[in-house]
Amino acid sequence: MAPEIIAAGVGAAGAVAAAVVARVQFRKAKRTQERLESVVSGLTGLPEGVPVEFAEEAGYVQGIRIYRKDFVVRLWFEKTSSGRLQMEVETSFTVVNCGPKAEEHTVSSRVEPERADEDARILRLSGDGKDLLGQMFDFAYAEDAPGETQARRLLTIPPNQEKPENRVVTRFRKFAQINDSDVVYLATPTLGVTVQVEKRPADLGIAVQFGHRRGEEVETSPNAWRLRWAFLPWQSVHITWHNLAPRQQNDAEGTAVG
Repeated sequence: MAPEIIAAGVGAAGAVAAAVVARVQFRKAKRTQERLESVVSGLTGLPEGVPVEFAEEAGYVQGIRIYRKDFVVRLWFEKTSSGRLQMEVETSFTVVNCGPKAEEHTVSSRVEPERADEDARILRLSGDGKDLLGQMFDFAYAEDAPGETQARRLLTIPPNQEKPENRVVTRFRKFAQINDSDVVYLATPTLGVTVQVEKRPADLGIAVQFGHRRGEEVETSPNAWRLRWAFLPWQSVHITWHNLAPRQQNDAEGTAVG
């Protein structure tokens, strides 16, 4: 805060005193900030002078204990009689605890229905493997039961960096327009992401973009996209689909899956 603002409305002597105090406080605050930046930079290995906000992000990375690896998004597309798309989306991943003690980790799934006449719902939430001994679960939601749109499970993950043995799977059904897109936000640090299209109409084109600074290094194969790098929380994967023109459809027929 500037000294002149602090001194406003006081006498001349008071103004001088307030200005001196303000300058002293300003210098102290500046030295404190410089020390903080120096300490954080030393802890994170960043050069001195890098804004402390960046250093704090680097410090966050150094404090990561739980992350997900081998994250796979599998997609099934099917046209409906109403001219829309029915989608099934499955995600699977392994949870790794690289800390010295057991850590809690929540897995969840949520789908938001767009229209009341469409049966968007959770289809499955499961977890198994030695790391989840005593906690394994498999909730498969019956089609004739009321549709659930949210599901979650709190897990305790033991230290397992050397040999993680678990797999969590979520699956849900949703509906969308023929020309549309979706974003998968990665709320937990994640190492390696793959998007795989298991089924699509021959006249539906798919594009995948990774919200990552190394997104151009994506590895592709027919109907699959993979980026092996680390994703920080809230980085994303953008999936776009659109109806192909007849010529584009012919070009794509060789890679269509059923």
